Amino acid sequence: MAVDEDAQLQEALLQSEAMECDEAPRVAAGEPPRDEANAEVDGPNLLLLDLFAAEEGSQLASLCQLLLRIEAPRFRVRRGQNWMSMTRHVCVELPRLKLTLLPKEGSLEVKDAGGWFVKSEEETSNALAKLREGLEQALLIENAQGDLRLLLPNHDVTRPLAKGEPFSTRLIFNRSSFGWQETMDFPYYLYPVHGTQTFLQATSLAASLYLSLLCLLSRDYAKAFAELDNCWTDVPLLAEEKWVFNQFANSLEDQHPDAHAVRCKLALSVAFVEDVSMPMELHLELDQYLAKRHHVSRGLWLNEEEELQLLRLCKSSTRRVKARLEYLAGKARGQVHVTLRADPALHGGQPWSRLNLLPREELRRATHVRRLQFRHPQLPEGSVNQEWPQQVDGEALVKMIWTDELLQDDESGVNRSLGFVFLYMVLLGQLELKLNDVNVTESLGGLLTRLFHLKLARWGKELQEEGESDVQLSHQMATLALLARGGSIAAGWPPVPSDAANRSALAKGQNLYDAIGRESPLKMWLDQVDQIFHQILNEAPRSEAFVVPETWAPKMELQVMLEELELRRRGRDDRCARLELPSELRQHAGQEILAHLDLNAFVSWTHEAFQSAEPFDLSSHPCTRTSVAQNLLKRLAEDCQRYAEICAQRRTPVVCGFDPAQPETCAQRLEELEQALRASAREDGQRTLEAIETMLADANGLPESEEVFDFKLQRDLCRLEQHVTFDYAMSCIVSSKAQEDLLRLNPYLTYKASAVLCHALAVTLLSGRQLQARRAAELALRLARRLRAGSEEVTTLQQELSFLGELLTERRCYIRQEQGASQTEPSSLRRRATSGARAAGQEADQFVLDPRFLLFEFMQHIVLRPRQVEMVDWFMQSYKEGESRVQQMIMGAGKTTVVGPLLSTMLSQPDVLVTQVMPSPLLDQSRQILRASFSKLMPKRIVTFQFDRQVDDCPETIMKIYTKLEACRRACGIVVSSPESIKSMLLKFIEQLHALASYDFSTLAPGASVRSDRELARQRDTLERRSGMADAVVRLIQLWKMPGRVIMDEVDVLLHPLKSELNFPIGFRDPIDLSGHRWNLPIHLVEGILFAAHEHPLESSLQGSIAQEMAADPQHAGHELLRSLKEAFQHGFSAKLLQRTPHAVLLDVNFYQKTLKHLLARWILLWLKKNFTGGSLSDEVLLEALVADQPFHYKQVLESGLTPFSLKLFNLASTWIGAILPHVLAKIDRVSYGLLSKKQLEAADEKTPFSRLVMAVPFVGKDVPSRSSEFAHPDVAIGLTILAYRFEGLRPSDVRSIVAQLKQDGARQLGPRDTRPAHVLFESWVRQEEPSSPRYKMRRLDEELSRNILPLSLFQPTDPKQMARLYRQIQNTSEVAHFWLRQHVFPVTMNFHPLKISASGHELGSSLLFGYRLGFSGTPSNLLPEDLGECFYEPGSDGQVTAVLTDPKVTSAEVCEPDWSPLKLLERVAQGQFHALIDTGACKSTANFGRWVP
Repeated sequence: MAVDEDAQLQEALLQSEAMECDEAPRVAAGEPPRDEANAEVDGPNLLLLDLFAAEEGSQLASLCQLLLRIEAPRFRVRRGQNWMSMTRHVCVELPRLKLTLLPKEGSLEVKDAGGWFVKSEEETSNALAKLREGLEQALLIENAQGDLRLLLPNHDVTRPLAKGEPFSTRLIFNRSSFGWQETMDFPYYLYPVHGTQTFLQATSLAASLYLSLLCLLSRDYAKAFAELDNCWTDVPLLAEEKWVFNQFANSLEDQHPDAHAVRCKLALSVAFVEDVSMPMELHLELDQYLAKRHHVSRGLWLNEEEELQLLRLCKSSTRRVKARLEYLAGKARGQVHVTLRADPALHGGQPWSRLNLLPREELRRATHVRRLQFRHPQLPEGSVNQEWPQQVDGEALVKMIWTDELLQDDESGVNRSLGFVFLYMVLLGQLELKLNDVNVTESLGGLLTRLFHLKLARWGKELQEEGESDVQLSHQMATLALLARGGSIAAGWPPVPSDAANRSALAKGQNLYDAIGRESPLKMWLDQVDQIFHQILNEAPRSEAFVVPETWAPKMELQVMLEELELRRRGRDDRCARLELPSELRQHAGQEILAHLDLNAFVSWTHEAFQSAEPFDLSSHPCTRTSVAQNLLKRLAEDCQRYAEICAQRRTPVVCGFDPAQPETCAQRLEELEQALRASAREDGQRTLEAIETMLADANGLPESEEVFDFKLQRDLCRLEQHVTFDYAMSCIVSSKAQEDLLRLNPYLTYKASAVLCHALAVTLLSGRQLQARRAAELALRLARRLRAGSEEVTTLQQELSFLGELLTERRCYIRQEQGASQTEPSSLRRRATSGARAAGQEADQFVLDPRFLLFEFMQHIVLRPRQVEMVDWFMQSYKEGESRVQQMIMGAGKTTVVGPLLSTMLSQPDVLVTQVMPSPLLDQSRQILRASFSKLMPKRIVTFQFDRQVDDCPETIMKIYTKLEACRRACGIVVSSPESIKSMLLKFIEQLHALASYDFSTLAPGASVRSDRELARQRDTLERRSGMADAVVRLIQLWKMPGRVIMDEVDVLLHPLKSELNFPIGFRDPIDLSGHRWNLPIHLVEGILFAAHEHPLESSLQGSIAQEMAADPQHAGHELLRSLKEAFQHGFSAKLLQRTPHAVLLDVNFYQKTLKHLLARWILLWLKKNFTGGSLSDEVLLEALVADQPFHYKQVLESGLTPFSLKLFNLASTWIGAILPHVLAKIDRVSYGLLSKKQLEAADEKTPFSRLVMAVPFVGKDVPSRSSEFAHPDVAIGLTILAYRFEGLRPSDVRSIVAQLKQDGARQLGPRDTRPAHVLFESWVRQEEPSSPRYKMRRLDEELSRNILPLSLFQPTDPKQMARLYRQIQNTSEVAHFWLRQHVFPVTMNFHPLKISASGHELGSSLLFGYRLGFSGTPSNLLPEDLGECFYEPGSDGQVTAVLTDPKVTSAEVCEPDWSPLKLLERVAQGQFHALIDTGACKSTANFGRWVP
């Protein structure tokens, strides 16, 4: 049990009482006292104290009681040598919670939490205490601003059964659970407490689930049910979320009606999660909910749509569940009447049903009894000659049933003398059964017959275990089954012979198939029974003979209720766009939020001047000659002018009284301001709590009259009516029918409904003002302390004071003033606001606002900036005018966290689907932001649309997605998606249509063989699936098309014409044209470039290459060319036209065109001459054509002088030298492109294409490859792949594949092993020598690696040590890389489909998919689809950037040395007075950058 004694702890910490501890041994050892200035908590001289050994009432005991809330008794207090000063040297460590508490300023500070302290219980309000009910195991922490959080450990929790306490709420936490420690990344959750202290805000799905679990186990069912509104998800649960989710199984013993409702809501929250395992049997839980539904609190009822969804999720069913499903499904189909059929009565189970439905052929092969034995159960043993009584009653019948005599017998009766004869006599009526003088022959006889057969059928067990005999079909049991039907079927059956001779024979047992038995009367009787059995089967159809009576499954017809019972958990909607402030709240409108304080005494205003003209002239620069550049310069000039106008009209608030020479005076003024703000915050906090109490009292108040007694009884006692809760009242602010929503829960509100709404508005306004005052007070106090410390720079302090001035003068910019009362939206609030003014004979000016802005501020604890409100208003105005819009908003201004959620709220309607699209890396972040934005007061479903090409051709898959999105639309939820998912769905649709349109349906005619018919059936099934999937996608597109609305975040990325392209190749693959030459040419180019760059650390890998051979041979034609190339590259490095690190990167295209292009054309000509087939053109003509800007002028010359094959090679070389090569040289490896790393290969999905595994792929950041994209242009992909392998080297999996192929080739080749080509090639790689070299004939080079590498025949790729040595030896060898590319990579990946369909940002941004589109980004452009129009840039943003970057007070330029490097830049920064933000992402240096960072 948690004990709240924080006050005792605080007092103990301040007084630092002496504690009993034996220090004598340490002092006797002569240890010197520890220097307090150097005493650290984690120092070496520390003592561990046992808190449980402390005396009762001491400070240690108080500390122990406090910490027992969150941790088991394994925490420890560590104290230094001078432990008497507890406030300076105590440290409380909670290792399992990864939490450390330090004493500071008379309280316990949470270490590394950013200034959060444990809050004293004495300072908590009644509202906060009520909020913490059921969460006593948590700590309440507070920061300097007064913000509160609840630190709640997420231990495993159970509620044990307590004898004598059927409704116990005592919880037990397993704080040593190994599974918990392994699963939870963070051992506790932090729940921000809202400023009104009325609700907690969960920051993650797992935190919401855990809070709901605790409320459920504490029997606070309403809170648990409400919290589950924030737990709706459709993505696979994380390990942490699964762990919490499965703990709901600990509540299954709670059979309270409300508990069933909570668990049903839990199942509903994960209804669309794939492969989720419920912690309970859903059909049983739902059955109990339906059975107890009228005892469930009205606020916890599920509506009919939710019930229907849960019913369809049930994999099993009960009678009640099945009936409810039939009723709701019929109502959903529009039926007026629904016919319900009850389950047929049990009549023996599956074995008995099988027996009744056996065909005649099986019955003819049934076994017959070979012996009969019977003794009347009413007679005592030995009474052979006594006549049989007509009945069995009383003690004899009870004994037979109680001792299971019948079940211990078999058909013949040899064990208990009952068997077939006894059951036959009972079913025929020859022997009556009576209990308490009641004839139970018919009912009990049927039950005993079915029970006896069930025993003979091994109780329905299908599998036969060892030692068990197989179940044989019994003819006698089939006879009994037919006789048990009764009625006309039971007539004509012969009775059992009961004369003395037959009685004696049955008592002793009669063999039916010996010499005597064949002629016995019993055998004749049994034959007569068989004859009648077959006669009945032949005369009566099988279906009539064994049909279940209609009375066993009665039908019931129900009339469908057309009106659904209305259930409201919050306001009707959130579509109230205009609300007039009542006169009581006008003090909050039209002025600063903190205007009730005397701000003029603390704040002064300054004006900022800015030169409107551009500080530079770029009109003569060569890069500005294009029309795009001219438009950019024009827009920049206009924006500079606009920014100058903004600066001229803007006043900047600054806290007055700051004089660098008199910091003490300014500090005193700031302390006065801080005290005034603190007082205002306390007053507003108290007024907020009073407003909440008044609001709820008015909302739930009832007049004192007899007519409301029944309503009060149903609401307060029976819970059949709902109370107006805080959440409900606050959500009514944004409802278009706010009064109706309140009157629906309390029809006796009448005139008080407007007062309730007025109080709700007051709560939001007062809470916002309180938060603003607390923030400003904390900043003022912090500045006062820094001024007194005197360690801050004057510029920094001035900036902080300016920020404080902005905080003090912030306004709610969405509250606007209008002349007179508006008549467009009559409401009681408007009438209430204007009645006083009109009574005085004057027309009042009204203040109107969009309440959605106000409620969003209230939930998020922010004040909306003018730019954010302006953007939302612009978008909504464009929407009303039917125009799509793209708007720029600078980074960090709240696009994703503010504008996106607000637009989603305002655009969502029950008949409209709102979709937010963002780049894939931002998908999870945006989903979490939306979940946090719409928690508690306005919860919304956040649905994730996921689709890719690997989705199977299955209509059911699309219908599941459609069902999810349709439910989201009806619930006014929001869909989030990546652009790849939407484009993949569109391309999949086109692919299905193409497959259907191109198929020859005449080939589906029946074939001549069974095999061909089976193939045709398979093709028909495939076509049906494709057709069904296409039809389902049409419904999905219609859901988006009209009136769907899409919000595009980072629109510049989503709509980029090239980066947004997604390709779906279809059809069969064909090898690429010029296969082989297509990659040999770029390999030749890359070798020359790497040799010329010379700076690359892998230059040694060029040994044996053609470039190395040319450089070593002065007589070679390429020798001089390589020298010129090397000089050109060195010039490029020195002139900053090429980047040296991390490798050679082209920075200036003009340098390539003027210098490198001609040299590389000569280099490529060497390769062309070796591969040309015929032709008579000179080198000069070919070189001119290669470097020409317009090569088509040489068309006739080339066509006449080259063969068609040679002309193809020339065109390939011209394309490379003119366009592809400068493009790939401008890319940075591991930043713009690269290979998948070992970890990324291991994490790749099994459906990942092979080309993505072995080729270079696009990167979205440093070491971050794109999720699924590949380069579309084959030659670009080839070039970047070659560069990637040369820069990064081979991967271990590549080397393993190469060795495996060589071993297979060597096994197939003939000759001595040492002379086989595979062996020779392997040895040349290991020794890195040509076979003609004298060193090649040596056994091994005298090197550690090559000396330990075995020959190919003995090499084992499965040996990790051998593979590691080989990998280190050849990973950067150019020959091996080229072999891998030529033999394994390019021949497989360079096969292409003849047909390709593609989708880009145009499909997303045009009207093809979505009816209304809007987008925003920090860096947009005018490359937009025509339907979107032009981009609206943020007014003044470019002008502000220009002003800051050209201000000498802010920036200055310094030219670096020609041989600059990241290390030298860091040294320069470290030596000067600079503030540096260092991004080491693209640098491949292995230096320790931390040594330059203090």
